Amino acid sequence: MSKSITSQYFKFNSFFGNRLFMVQKFIQQIKMQSSKLRFKLLKQNHMNIIDDKASSYEYLLQNKMVNQKDESFFQKIIQFIQNAYILKPVNNILIQIIFIFYLFQNSILFLLWNIILLIFLILRIIYIPLQLGLFYFEINIPQIIIFNLIPDVCYGAQIIIGFNKAIYKKGILIQNRSVIIKNYIKKRFFRDFIILLVMLIEYFNKSNWLQILVIFLYQDISEILAEFDEKYHLREKTKGVFDLTKLVFFILYIGHICGCLWNFIAMKERESGMADDQLWIGTYKENWFDRYIDSMYWAVVTMCTLGYGDITPKTKYEKIFVMGVVLISTFVFAFSMNLIGDTIKEFYRKEKEFQDYIQKINIYMKKRNINEDNQVRIKKYLKYLNIQKNDYFNSEILLEQLEDNLKEDVKYDIFGNLLKKQSILRDSFDVYKLSQKMEEKVLPFNQYIFTEGDQSEYLYFLLKGSFTIYKKQKQILFDSISVNKYIQFFFFFLIKKVKRKNIWINIIFQWIIIQLFSKDKFNCSFSINIQRRFPISNKG
Repeated sequence: MSKSITSQYFKFNSFFGNRLFMVQKFIQQIKMQSSKLRFKLLKQNHMNIIDDKASSYEYLLQNKMVNQKDESFFQKIIQFIQNAYILKPVNNILIQIIFIFYLFQNSILFLLWNIILLIFLILRIIYIPLQLGLFYFEINIPQIIIFNLIPDVCYGAQIIIGFNKAIYKKGILIQNRSVIIKNYIKKRFFRDFIILLVMLIEYFNKSNWLQILVIFLYQDISEILAEFDEKYHLREKTKGVFDLTKLVFFILYIGHICGCLWNFIAMKERESGMADDQLWIGTYKENWFDRYIDSMYWAVVTMCTLGYGDITPKTKYEKIFVMGVVLISTFVFAFSMNLIGDTIKEFYRKEKEFQDYIQKINIYMKKRNINEDNQVRIKKYLKYLNIQKNDYFNSEILLEQLEDNLKEDVKYDIFGNLLKKQSILRDSFDVYKLSQKMEEKVLPFNQYIFTEGDQSEYLYFLLKGSFTIYKKQKQILFDSISVNKYIQFFFFFLIKKVKRKNIWINIIFQWIIIQLFSKDKFNCSFSINIQRRFPISNKG
């Protein structure tokens, strides 16, 4: 009996399993008839076979147009943390920590890492010439840790990060590990590895002159500063101060290297048995810091003015070295003057362009015999527009240069957050689609936005500046509305039909989304009809 029941049970399971398999197979075959689904199943090797130069598999992945690759171990951990209810308060921090070992993005941790790396690389490139220049100063454990160990560890970690740091190719973010690794090995790995190897050799051979290669870390410092400039627009904000600061540091660092080598030559010749009165250091103090200041003084003065004559070369090796320094300083001085000139020229470039434009306007107005009072008004108004143009960048100029998909994402970033703040728009419309209809325009001062009696078709967003409402016939000032005084959007409406005998009236709005910035109007190409009813008092 039990065998019969067991046999029937297995037969039922077998029958049900076969039917379930056939149903699943049928569903899969139906799905495969969809061209959209088949496109989503494309893999990297398929794209390689197609070899479409106008397409990018990374772009398709980024925009979720094809199925994502199998999640890696780290991606699964990140997904678990994001979904874990207990870890919700700290999931962002944990994800950032995991990305240290996975893939660096444009994150706060990456910014902090760059700052730490920048500090210790600067300490390292300053310390190496001092050590090689035979400035005999006492070195203790804390100094070894700060000037040697920590910079070496940081640079080793930077190499590991180089294998995991996302890159951009043709403006597209690449997160494919194999592409990242190949790119890093091709461009930076061998250079970085040689520098790290030289840094480690120091622990076994203190006088190894290969350490001078560490000065190539200056390139890494320049790249980090360039990233800061790109992210925070330091050049525009500091108006040339950032460039001049880098230039001063560069000149002082060249002077630092030359001064250390100047001291090195003197110390080596003293060790070879030459008397102090035959060397420049013979009349100076033996304290290493005092000698360093004397060396730096000589280097900077020689580079900038060819020297005052108080510290002069006495031996043939010192004279040969001074000739080399003078030649180098010639190029450094020329480079410095050129950079300073470019910085000053850039500072006054926009002002000069505007003055040239005003000059052409003056010539035109005189030829046309325009009234002098109007000429003054025109020039003052053009000056105002020039100031407004410098203070505000029109997003349309940026959007015109972007390809369609990126343009849509940028428009959503610009306008989407604004639309989300308004519940009537957020709850009634697709914010993403709505943001694609918005445009941006700059309106000049004292221009009418809406005239009484006209039919309004616009909804305005006031982000900056203010506007004034007047009663047209009586020139009565109703109110002056600014950003912080009222809600961020407003509209004018037209009562199309009013029934005085009825205590209810119908007000129909027909409006188009617009953005306003400092009396600047943004319009779009669609309209929406909303009909509402408002109670009013019946005055007969």
